[in-house]
Amino acid sequence: MKTNFIIMGCLFFSPLALAGQDTLHYADFINEMYKESDMIKAKALELESELLRAKQTDLYFMPKVSAESKYKSDASRGDITDSKITASSLIFSTTIVDRFKEKNSRIHSAELSLLKEKESLYKSL
Repeated sequence: MKTNFIIMGCLFFSPLALAGQDTLHYADFINEMYKESDMIKAKALELESELLRAKQTDLYFMPKVSAESKYKSDASRGDITDSKITASSLIFSTTIVDRFKEKNSRIHSAELSLLKEKESLYKSL
């Protein structure tokens, strides 16, 4: 009887002792798996490239301002600084709105593609 209690105690407490050691939690395992997956890395880079393209679209359609200043020296009039400021913008058209919608849909598509790849990797476990 005493040996049965000892055996039962060893069987009961040994898994608890092992559980106290440094173990990888499931969420940490999933995050590590996402970091190591080449497909996830590729989809994340696609999303990053779409975000950079979106920034280019925003900058392309912004009004442009340029300033120029020239220093001139004239014997009769003295020192003169000739300054010029130019502002230009694209004429508004319906294609500009379409470009911004296209930009937003591409970003959304890249985000969904990344999430879909994560989900398929998660389901493959």
